[in-house]
Amino acid sequence: MKKLVGEIKKEIDEEKIISIHEHIYPERFIENYSLENILRDSYLYSDLVSSGMARDQWEEIVSSEGIDPSPPFASLEEILKAMKYVRATSYYRALFLGLKELYGIERLNEENFKHWDEIVREKRKNGWEKKVFETSKIKMAFIDNFWSLADFEFPELYFKPVFRVDRLVQTVDPELKNKKGLRAIELAERLGFDISSFQGYCEMVSEVLATARKKGVVAVKVALAYYRSLSFPEVSEEVAKRAYEKRDRNMDMEFSNYMMHFVLKECEELGFPVLFHTGLHTRNANIVSNSDPKLLNTLFLKYPSVNFILLHAGYPFSRECAVLAKNFPNVFLDVTWLPMVTETGFKNLLREVLELVPGNKITWGSDSYHVEQMLGHARIFRELLSSVLSEMALEGRLSTDEAIEVGRWILNENAEEIFLK
Repeated sequence: MKKLVGEIKKEIDEEKIISIHEHIYPERFIENYSLENILRDSYLYSDLVSSGMARDQWEEIVSSEGIDPSPPFASLEEILKAMKYVRATSYYRALFLGLKELYGIERLNEENFKHWDEIVREKRKNGWEKKVFETSKIKMAFIDNFWSLADFEFPELYFKPVFRVDRLVQTVDPELKNKKGLRAIELAERLGFDISSFQGYCEMVSEVLATARKKGVVAVKVALAYYRSLSFPEVSEEVAKRAYEKRDRNMDMEFSNYMMHFVLKECEELGFPVLFHTGLHTRNANIVSNSDPKLLNTLFLKYPSVNFILLHAGYPFSRECAVLAKNFPNVFLDVTWLPMVTETGFKNLLREVLELVPGNKITWGSDSYHVEQMLGHARIFRELLSSVLSEMALEGRLSTDEAIEVGRWILNENAEEIFLK
């Protein structure tokens, strides 16, 4: 028994990973990245806000900006004080596994923070990011560079770009900035498109998608569930054109629905897989029902040649997600983010998913903003994957070799087949 478990664990621990979803800022974009930056850019910060940290700021942001608020800016003292409330969470474990392995950090407080910050700054020099990728045994990561619009240049060999199309399908007003300050008009100016007309706008979107494909972008991503429902009823071209050319913000939804179908038709022609954010949102205020994967059902039927990847397994709508992946050949179940949302929940879900869904339809990504959290999350993921596969082998459902083979599919082979062939 111990030999079987040990053999499966050894193989899973040694296998290279393709992470299909990351937000890691390339090292060339950030200088003097500190320990405080690591804390603020981790998911743990959301748990700290949820515990009540900076409550007054949060209430002000929510009441003034509504859905998708920016996180409140708590002081370092407040962050360290609230840390005790979140030590049992999976977000905490994922982050501190990485911090311990890379820097030796086990606990943070006001007395030791300066000491550990100096160590982090000293180690985080040129080449650190690549070194941590090698330590994590992550051979490739698909990057959703939400901080830019249609920037497909990634000299880092371990990064592959994903194109987030939200800003191009969200509103009739190309001058409007999103939360990251991105405007469609700036993209048009950069590419030399006249988007004063609806036809010109659609031509630009079509050209950008074609260019993305030529430049090696591996997938299109839709994160609109942060701003609206994932239900996309069809809208006529005439209605969408009228909405755009009048710049009628009251018709944003009609325009958005039309453009989503426009993008999916383009993806169908170009052979782009499409990633949809489903389920749990990051940050601390949203409408969770907007991201229910069942709302996408009609798209799976309408675009049977498009491969849809449901990010985060739609958690907490994971059973619905699994049923969709079980039924539709063009729907895939991705468990990105989940092991560091809830380890126990993920382990139970993975077992259920493996009983429901063909093993060649499951992928994973860390969904991290920095390599420290990515490393810790990868460690947790391997631990839980090998545990579930060992259980199934001990029960006789899978042989040892079969369990290892399923592990390889999930760690990298499925991603290669879906995105890179």
